[in-house]
Amino acid sequence: MVLSTDWREVADCYARKLGLQRDKAVDITFARFGYEGTLLMFAPDRLDRIELAEAHDPAFAMGRFSGKRGDALYMCYIETHDLADVIRRLESRNAKWTRRTDTGKPEQDGLWIHPSALNGVLLGVSRTSLAWGWSGSPEKVEEISEVQS
Repeated sequence: MVLSTDWREVADCYARKLGLQRDKAVDITFARFGYEGTLLMFAPDRLDRIELAEAHDPAFAMGRFSGKRGDALYMCYIETHDLADVIRRLESRNAKWTRRTDTGKPEQDGLWIHPSALNGVLLGVSRTSLAWGWSGSPEKVEEISEVQS
């Protein structure tokens, strides 16, 4: 969820209403995307979470979205064991997507599917376990060779 309201206030509210332990949350800052916020974890050993992000800078897509719509759902995220298959399916349908990395090699970490391909929903897709890298347990991220074998 992208917020124009202070993310700390919203996180406290969500934690109360959903019965989550606020002290188990993982605070995040992503200069690459121009936001800060928190991940409210449902369980410390699973990637089930709600990400609350406060974004104001119109130089970034999230800031423009927040400026236009205020507090709103911005994106959903999923994991896959076979990112290459997701890419093949998107390309076979000429669906607009953006790669996560800029390595020049085939994308192996993740991507974002443009809202125009999904009736207005921005969908992030990452390889299994990658989200641990920004969810408080980077040691749980599997190496790509482990994922592919």
